[in-house]
Amino acid sequence: MLRKNRTVISIGAALLLASFFYWNFYTYHTGAVVELIENSSDLLLVQDESGNLKTINTSIDLSQITMKNKKYFISYEHRKWETPRLLSISPI
Repeated sequence: MLRKNRTVISIGAALLLASFFYWNFYTYHTGAVVELIENSSDLLLVQDESGNLKTINTSIDLSQITMKNKKYFISYEHRKWETPRLLSISPI
């Protein structure tokens, strides 16, 4: 019985480790020209040139230094199962 439990724990740990590597290695970095639709203390809602809306997480409050309906070049990263995270933003 003890051997069976040890095998189950080993298989579970291997699956957990494999999922972590899958999640960690699929990080995408993207840059885009966007129009700022909405800004709050920790989120930006942007629209790209194709008309797609995307919500981007920010680590600082950009609401005082960004203006709605203006164009910006942003770069962000996103991982599987996460909301994109802002890396940089600059006005155009």
